[in-house]
Amino acid sequence: LTETEKFQAALKGWTDLGARLVVWDYTFGDNTHWLRPAPNLTVIDRNLDFLVEHGIKGIFWQDNYESPGKSRGPMVAWVMAKKAWNPQWNMDALVADFTEGVYGPAAGPMRAYNELLQQEWETYHARPLPRGKFALSMGFVDTALALLEEASKLTTNPAVGDLIAREKMSVLYERLERGPKAPTDEDGYRKEIEEFAQLATKFQVTSLAERGANVEGKVNQWKMLKKRPKMQAVYVTQAPTIDGVLSPEERNAARLYEDWTTIKGVASTVSTGVQVMWDEEHVYIAFRCREPEG
Repeated sequence: LTETEKFQAALKGWTDLGARLVVWDYTFGDNTHWLRPAPNLTVIDRNLDFLVEHGIKGIFWQDNYESPGKSRGPMVAWVMAKKAWNPQWNMDALVADFTEGVYGPAAGPMRAYNELLQQEWETYHARPLPRGKFALSMGFVDTALALLEEASKLTTNPAVGDLIAREKMSVLYERLERGPKAPTDEDGYRKEIEEFAQLATKFQVTSLAERGANVEGKVNQWKMLKKRPKMQAVYVTQAPTIDGVLSPEERNAARLYEDWTTIKGVASTVSTGVQVMWDEEHVYIAFRCREPEG
């Protein structure tokens, strides 16, 4: 809100009229991905400070309301309740208080995990406007999973272990949304799908988006990503002629891939064939696009 001039002008207009304002604020990072880790506590904190300074009388925060499951959910709920009670309390100090008090021997890697998320936000916020939609960096997932694994080994408290496992579920969600890293990653990807499904069942997660994806549907979608065919580009000693027509020799030089589906795993209703070839200078991709009759 401190960077949104239109809202600031509207708020000032209402307060100048003497309105008694109660604000309804959305605190999820992305309502199409409830579980995705969202480093937005700094934004929530600055928004509240700004609103209090401009005379609001109350605030209602809305987050994932359809099922359990939110990255750092228990901590975020506790910290925000404290801030609503006393907006003067420092957000960073509250996060540190929760982390040290709840995680005990596992607080070190969990603190590092919080700092990792904060760095993701700071890197994003430092970009020039317009910044575009926030996205976690490519290296975030591997580092986050390593920190959570370290934390899980440092606690013998089952309740703390469950909190760490809940957070791992959120990071696995981000990992699985990106698909297999490479064809050689399929076995690991399959195991992570199974682990996510088990954690979602354990923590009674049913909804992954506002009026959107459920766990079963999302798991099936990920399995289809895992099963995407591997296309092999065939080396050719003679480049095909680029004239829109494949000769019999060119047509027989590489495998024709035809079994395409939509991203939801539904078979394509119109047949499309693809062939891939390469030589020392270029990659050649040929398409056979068939028009339905009539």
